[in-house]
Amino acid sequence: MEKLRELESSEEIMRSGNRSIKAVPAKVAEVESLMEAFEGCRGVFHTSAFADPAGLSGYTVRPSS
Repeated sequence: MEKLRELESSEEIMRSGNRSIKAVPAKVAEVESLMEAFEGCRGVFHTSAFADPAGLSGYTVRPSS
């Protein structure tokens, strides 16, 4: 939840003046949860399975041997 709050108050969003951007948590496996989260929504960014191929986030994937 802290990361969601961080996203909502990010400097870039604050500078844009766009106060309609909101982070809304939902349970991906529950259709009702998604429907509620998407109501009135114009765009969705799903990042729970984000992979950073450049390794900039500190997250790396190493194939098993």
